Amino acid sequence: MRRYALQLGQDHEVWGIVGLLHDFDYEMYPAPPDHPLKGSEVLAARGYSEQIRRAILGHATYTGVPRDTLLARALYACDELTGFVIACSLVRPSGIWDLESRSVLDQHIDFIIGALRDVAPDVGLKPRDP
Repeated sequence: MRRYALQLGQDHEVWGIVGLLHDFDYEMYPAPPDHPLKGSEVLAARGYSEQIRRAILGHATYTGVPRDTLLARALYACDELTGFVIACSLVRPSGIWDLESRSVLDQHIDFIIGALRDVAPDVGLKPRDP
């Protein structure tokens, strides 16, 4: 999310927060519609903006919250695919470092791969071999 924000001239801190927080409530409330509705209530009580909460609500189609901002559309586009790319990386001997879209899908995936490489050690992907 942060990398897309930078590419699109958006606030990478806000986009990064949305990417990190959008599923924070899933273990507490895994069943729809509680996730992400109850999570949004927690975020509101903690002072998170409407912009952040609406983008997070929009990532679940059953909430009925439209993805009417660039932030909301980016979260929806990146959410499941990022998990998929991470899963692909975890089952490859070399991890994410030689993963390419032809191994998986297309340009969007290449973009997510590059973004994950930027933060690989921070998100639990093994470091690049020297």
